[in-house]
Amino acid sequence: MNNIILTYLFGEGDIGTLAAAFFWALVGVAISMLYESNLRDPDSTRTPRKYSTWFLIKDNAIRIVRTVLVIISVLVFSQQVFGLTVNNWIGFGVGLGFDRILALILSKIKKPKDEDKP
Repeated sequence: MNNIILTYLFGEGDIGTLAAAFFWALVGVAISMLYESNLRDPDSTRTPRKYSTWFLIKDNAIRIVRTVLVIISVLVFSQQVFGLTVNNWIGFGVGLGFDRILALILSKIKKPKDEDKP
Protein backbone atom coordinates (compact mmCIF):
# COMPACT_ATOMS: atom_id res chain seq x y z
CA MET A 1 0.00 0.00 0.00
CA ASN A 2 2.81 2.46 0.86
CA ASN A 3 4.50 1.79 -2.48
CA ILE A 4 1.27 2.55 -4.34
CA ILE A 5 0.88 5.89 -2.54
CA LEU A 6 4.52 6.82 -3.22
CA THR A 7 4.11 5.91 -6.88
CA TYR A 8 1.04 8.11 -7.19
CA LEU A 9 2.75 11.00 -5.40
CA PHE A 10 6.21 10.84 -6.97
CA GLY A 11 5.69 9.01 -10.24
CA GLU A 12 7.31 5.85 -11.55
CA GLY A 13 10.89 6.91 -10.78
CA ASP A 14 13.06 5.64 -7.96
CA ILE A 15 12.52 7.56 -4.72
CA GLY A 16 16.24 7.43 -3.91
CA THR A 17 17.14 9.05 -7.24
CA LEU A 18 14.47 11.68 -6.71
CA ALA A 19 15.78 12.41 -3.19
CA ALA A 20 19.35 12.73 -4.47
CA ALA A 21 18.25 15.08 -7.27
CA PHE A 22 16.29 17.13 -4.72
CA PHE A 23 19.41 17.40 -2.54
CA TRP A 24 21.49 18.66 -5.49
CA ALA A 25 18.69 21.06 -6.42
CA LEU A 26 18.90 22.53 -2.91
CA VAL A 27 22.67 22.88 -3.37
CA GLY A 28 21.96 24.82 -6.59
CA VAL A 29 19.51 27.10 -4.79
CA ALA A 30 22.05 27.71 -2.01
CA ILE A 31 24.75 28.64 -4.53
CA SER A 32 22.36 31.00 -6.30
CA MET A 33 21.32 32.71 -3.07
CA LEU A 34 24.87 32.99 -1.73
CA TYR A 35 26.00 34.49 -5.03
CA GLU A 36 23.22 37.07 -4.90
CA SER A 37 23.98 37.88 -1.27
CA ASN A 38 27.48 38.92 -2.33
CA LEU A 39 25.91 41.48 -4.66
CA ARG A 40 23.99 43.19 -1.86
CA ASP A 41 24.69 46.76 -0.81
CA PRO A 42 26.01 46.69 2.77
CA ASP A 43 25.25 50.41 3.12
CA SER A 44 21.55 49.88 2.40
CA THR A 45 19.11 50.48 5.23
CA ARG A 46 17.30 47.22 4.33
CA THR A 47 20.26 44.93 5.06
CA PRO A 48 22.65 44.53 7.98
CA ARG A 49 26.10 45.99 7.45
CA LYS A 50 27.79 42.72 8.42
CA TYR A 51 26.82 39.55 6.50
CA SER A 52 24.24 37.40 8.30
CA THR A 53 23.11 33.95 7.15
CA TRP A 54 20.06 34.21 9.42
CA PHE A 55 19.05 37.48 7.74
CA LEU A 56 19.53 35.86 4.31
CA ILE A 57 17.18 33.00 5.22
CA LYS A 58 14.62 35.22 6.97
CA ASP A 59 14.61 37.84 4.20
CA ASN A 60 14.16 35.16 1.50
CA ALA A 61 11.78 32.78 3.31
CA ILE A 62 8.97 33.09 0.75
CA ARG A 63 11.44 32.70 -2.10
CA ILE A 64 12.90 29.57 -0.51
CA VAL A 65 9.48 27.96 -0.01
CA ARG A 66 8.38 28.89 -3.54
CA THR A 67 11.58 27.50 -5.04
CA VAL A 68 11.35 24.23 -3.08
CA LEU A 69 7.78 23.71 -4.31
CA VAL A 70 8.83 24.39 -7.92
CA ILE A 71 11.79 22.00 -7.58
CA ILE A 72 9.56 19.20 -6.28
CA SER A 73 7.06 19.78 -9.09
CA VAL A 74 9.68 19.89 -11.84
CA LEU A 75 11.52 16.80 -10.58
CA VAL A 76 8.33 14.77 -10.20
CA PHE A 77 6.86 15.79 -13.57
CA SER A 78 10.10 16.04 -15.58
CA GLN A 79 9.63 12.62 -17.18
CA GLN A 80 6.06 13.24 -18.31
CA VAL A 81 6.40 16.90 -19.32
CA PHE A 82 9.99 17.25 -20.54
CA GLY A 83 10.91 13.63 -21.27
CA LEU A 84 13.90 13.93 -18.92
CA THR A 85 15.12 11.19 -16.63
CA VAL A 86 15.81 12.64 -13.20
CA ASN A 87 19.44 12.53 -12.10
CA ASN A 88 21.77 14.60 -9.94
CA TRP A 89 22.79 16.93 -12.78
CA ILE A 90 19.14 17.67 -13.66
CA GLY A 91 18.43 18.35 -9.99
CA PHE A 92 21.37 20.74 -9.69
CA GLY A 93 20.38 22.57 -12.86
CA VAL A 94 16.78 22.87 -11.72
CA GLY A 95 17.85 24.32 -8.36
CA LEU A 96 20.34 26.75 -9.84
CA GLY A 97 18.31 27.73 -12.87
CA PHE A 98 14.72 27.85 -11.70
CA ASP A 99 15.57 29.95 -8.66
CA ARG A 100 17.15 32.56 -10.94
CA ILE A 101 14.36 32.33 -13.53
CA LEU A 102 11.62 32.73 -10.92
CA ALA A 103 13.42 35.66 -9.32
CA LEU A 104 13.77 37.34 -12.72
CA ILE A 105 10.12 36.79 -13.66
CA LEU A 106 8.85 38.04 -10.31
CA SER A 107 11.10 41.11 -10.46
CA LYS A 108 9.52 42.04 -13.82
CA ILE A 109 5.94 41.76 -12.60
CA LYS A 110 4.66 45.22 -11.84
CA LYS A 111 3.33 45.65 -8.35
CA PRO A 112 0.32 47.93 -7.92
CA LYS A 113 1.24 51.42 -6.80
CA ASP A 114 -0.38 52.97 -3.78
CA GLU A 115 -2.00 55.60 -6.00
CA ASP A 116 -3.76 52.85 -8.01
CA LYS A 117 -5.56 51.56 -4.93
CA PRO A 118 -9.11 52.83 -4.30
